Amino acid sequence: MSGSSTPTEWRWIARFAEQFRLNGLGPGDECVVLSESSSRPELVATAILAAESLGAKPFEVVMRTPASS
Repeated sequence: MSGSSTPTEWRWIARFAEQFRLNGLGPGDECVVLSESSSRPELVATAILAAESLGAKPFEVVMRTPASS
């Protein structure tokens, strides 16, 4: 999980978890949290914690953010 100095709010974890649950994520499921190198670390952490709260096994894949033209 990405290190983040910004605390993740539990209300957002609950909101993300509800969306994941509605999409069928549950205990034992593996899922990928896909992010970019410029993604906000607190959002990545929120997604991972939400998936874990459902008993899922999240993995983070970080893609390099394309350079701006």
